[in-house]
Amino acid sequence: MSLKYLAVDSDIELAESEAVGWAKRGIVMNRVDNMTDGIKMLMTDEYLYVGINDDAVDFMPLLRTMRSITSTPILIAK
Repeated sequence: MSLKYLAVDSDIELAESEAVGWAKRGIVMNRVDNMTDGIKMLMTDEYLYVGINDDAVDFMPLLRTMRSITSTPILIAK
């Protein structure tokens, strides 16, 4: 099993540059544009943690749902 980090972030360029840093540490970063896709990813795989990294992501309506399906730590960095 590889270590994975799930990023909810619509900024593709920033996410790609961050992915390089994570890869150097042996962590695969998966990026999604929105919370709905993030929830789907959490239902299919295990992650070290979830990072919500985008001011444009409306995370509050689905945060409780995300929390209810995983015990993975969720970091909100807005």
